[in-house]
Amino acid sequence: MSEPVLVAGRYRLDTVLGRGGMGQVWEAHDEMLGRRVAVKEVRWPADMPTDEREVLHERTMREARVTARLSHPGVATIYDVVSHDGRPFIVMELLAAASLDDAVEEHGHLPAARVAEIGLEILSALEAAHEQGVVHRDVKPSNVMLRKGGRVVLTDFGIASSHSDANLTTTGLLVGSPSYMSPERLRGSGIAPPADLWSLGVTLFTAATGAPPFRADNTMGTITAVLANPTPDPGVRGPLRDAILGLLNKDPATRLTADQVRPLLEAAAQDQQAADSAGTMPFAAPGASASSAIGTAAAESTQTDTETRTSPRRSRRLPLLAAVAVLLLGGAVVTATLLDDDGADTDTAATDEETTDAEATPSDDGVTPSDEEATPSDEETTPSEDETTPSDDETTTDPSEEDVPDGYELRDDPLGFSVAVPEGSARSLDGPTRVDYTVPGGNTLLRVDQIPEAGPDAEQAWLDAEPSVSDGLEEYERIRIDPLTYREWEAADWEYTWEGDNGTVHALNRGFITDPRGFALYVSGPDETWESESLPVFDAATDTFQPTD
Repeated sequence: MSEPVLVAGRYRLDTVLGRGGMGQVWEAHDEMLGRRVAVKEVRWPADMPTDEREVLHERTMREARVTARLSHPGVATIYDVVSHDGRPFIVMELLAAASLDDAVEEHGHLPAARVAEIGLEILSALEAAHEQGVVHRDVKPSNVMLRKGGRVVLTDFGIASSHSDANLTTTGLLVGSPSYMSPERLRGSGIAPPADLWSLGVTLFTAATGAPPFRADNTMGTITAVLANPTPDPGVRGPLRDAILGLLNKDPATRLTADQVRPLLEAAAQDQQAADSAGTMPFAAPGASASSAIGTAAAESTQTDTETRTSPRRSRRLPLLAAVAVLLLGGAVVTATLLDDDGADTDTAATDEETTDAEATPSDDGVTPSDEEATPSDEETTPSEDETTPSDDETTTDPSEEDVPDGYELRDDPLGFSVAVPEGSARSLDGPTRVDYTVPGGNTLLRVDQIPEAGPDAEQAWLDAEPSVSDGLEEYERIRIDPLTYREWEAADWEYTWEGDNGTVHALNRGFITDPRGFALYVSGPDETWESESLPVFDAATDTFQPTD
């Protein structure tokens, strides 16, 4: 149709809030009731056979009506389902909310107790849907809305399906976001509630760590990782860890059920100690409080499916007019854009200051626009043979671009320094003066901490900090605390190991005073791969680090 003013003679389409594989969502005005609503225009690929298009249209209308009957605070309301110019339009409540994806992108990862609380709300919404025979099929952070007051809403049942629907379209394409799809769905098995519980597990893993457990630089690589790679540890402790790993059991027959995972999440929501372990403590000025202790290696990794962050995200999408597309579009939607590996296929993307394609109109061709973003590579970089352990006397010249090793990139960080990190490393803030870079693969963490007014003696600062740090680490063992001259700066290296949940963790922390500021360059990773994977990251960081203001 060409620029319709009204849909079904009632809903006036104003601005596009967002686009995804299933179509686009509009902010609209209900002329009859005088209220603002969200309207999702469902579109099919232009090359879809006519008979399949007709079947999908009928199924979409039918299942949207089923979803509209769901009465649950965690499922947004569908007001109306209409057909216009041969396509379904789903009329929904319009929410002012941010998504879980936004929260992870802004904060890096969420506290374990909050992750568990969100998980309980999603679980409750899924149970309500499953009781009605509906499987969501696209549970992911961008489809979880976080409203003020704590309400969590699971949105966009846009590719949902009844239990009896097929997992594949007639042309053989899977529907969903591979990073969040269960192994059985990727193998083409039938659709059932355990698939949603797997996706819940991936969502909680992402919220707790900042990155999904299985990802690669392309769709097929991601699918292969889900099917073949072992499930990584989420790096959190206690019942939340048990819940996440239980949901990520690749065998749906032994995967945790809703009844089994609920008490674990309830316990985790009350367990304020589950979020972090102790690990490093940069030095501080005499009389000033030292920076707080931090967690194990890369357990707090912060990669997203969509980007490598190079600056903290500002809240430019708040308040977000979230077009809550809670609809059922049957199991037979076929378009390549549904293989949304970047996890960002969301129909909730507009702000008071920023709207998308304000003059756009519903299209006739059914072709879904795609704004795919590159995904960082998970390939790890092997250091050159001439990279060695720092000596006790390391006087070097100022770094240059030539000092950046192959496979690394120089990051100009907003906190006032530049440093080389492995390509694809994910950045997140952990407080106002501390930033983490998580290396692809999730095993190595580079942390840069800044002290505005550092004390005069880096070695003594480490010695003073050691008792409190060692008390919080199981089987802590000091390797060395050595003073050195790092370029023109007085410095000290503190190297140690401890026993983490998954084996021995090795850490090396260099503190140095640039007058008046102090910095700490900290790298940690598994002891068994320290020489091959983590130490080269430390070497590259110390070779290239430079304060910029």
